[in-house]
Amino acid sequence: MPDWQPPVSEITSFEFRDFDSFRDHLHGWDTDPVQLDAGPLRLRWDHLRLEDFGLARLQVNRRIADTSAVEPGFLGFSLGLEPMRWCGLEVPAGSLLVLSPGRDQRSTLRPGFRSVEITASEKLLHEAGILADAIHPPALPPERCVVPLGPGLVGAFEELARRLHHSAGNGGSPSGATAVRHRALHLLRSALQVRGIPGIRPVPRFDLASAALRLVEDNGGDRLSVQELVQALGVTRRALEYAFSSALEVSPAKYLRARRLNQVRRDLHARAPLSVTDAALCQGFRHLGRFSGQYRRLFCELPSQTRRSESPQMAATSADAGPLSRKQRKDRRASSA
Repeated sequence: MPDWQPPVSEITSFEFRDFDSFRDHLHGWDTDPVQLDAGPLRLRWDHLRLEDFGLARLQVNRRIADTSAVEPGFLGFSLGLEPMRWCGLEVPAGSLLVLSPGRDQRSTLRPGFRSVEITASEKLLHEAGILADAIHPPALPPERCVVPLGPGLVGAFEELARRLHHSAGNGGSPSGATAVRHRALHLLRSALQVRGIPGIRPVPRFDLASAALRLVEDNGGDRLSVQELVQALGVTRRALEYAFSSALEVSPAKYLRARRLNQVRRDLHARAPLSVTDAALCQGFRHLGRFSGQYRRLFCELPSQTRRSESPQMAATSADAGPLSRKQRKDRRASSA
């Protein structure tokens, strides 16, 4: 294996209470999560970041509907340590997902979900000899991007992720970061040689749920109702209810409301936050008393408490001034490339 000389590494260990602050620390991919069930969010993120490589251990305590995208020039690898729903499949624990640019990675994560996440540049993977054309094109069906791993490999990936704590305790030395990266590439090489049939099942009516989600995302400025989705998709309300229950384990109405409440929370945590009233009205909440109750039930705090809070993350290192917009994140990454 070549003796790469990476740039100075960044090793962080955070516990986030807000998705935007979490997204600010990503490299090589982006995500648009929606918290679906009630309770304070706790998202644990232990992360080694190099210019061409990232390794992280993720833990989240709430049910999440997520759409992720890998940035051009990178590949992602996600080892789920718990079962999940991904791209229309029921994926068992211990499966490695191969994530490439050009495909929206839709997933539903249950409370207590844990994973090991790896991102690597295509250049690095080519140099390491582990980027095969067969795993790269986004045109591959999702089931071809699921690699079932045995307990030995799963345990090796978990142990590697646990080493992040020790590396951070040693000040995140470049030599320690390099060793972790070399070990991760070796494990990926072994994992991608695995041949087997993953124990996956299709999620019923996922295509309909995905089409509805795309409509919602494409019309972010125009809040769609369940009835408008039904009419636009040319299906019955019952069919849409079944699709959402199957794919997301919530009704369409509950999902749409949760998505709007999550956006209000982002607006209240922004660098220049809106007032509670303006944030609620922007998302179509006209009855402020009812909105406040819905917000409190989902996040276990009043919207005024969210707006007054300081950093939405608890960290071992200094906090950011506040969440960046998606454009600001892309600009920052472009300037550091």
